Amino acid sequence: MKLETMPHIGRIVPELADYGFREIIYQNYRVVYRIVDDEDIEILAVLHAARNFKKSLYEEWELS
Repeated sequence: MKLETMPHIGRIVPELADYGFREIIYQNYRVVYRIVDDEDIEILAVLHAARNFKKSLYEEWELS
């Protein structure tokens, strides 16, 4: 895989597709991030998979 495609390795978060957030699942955790530019990402959340994902994000980030 080429280096320039690495930020795109995660899938689009289904619950938040309108925002363009991506995620990588690691063991029991969802690592949610957004792509800042070609080489940088910003990690937005690391949540345990047992949590209600959409409820947690909307409450903590006040997305609407």
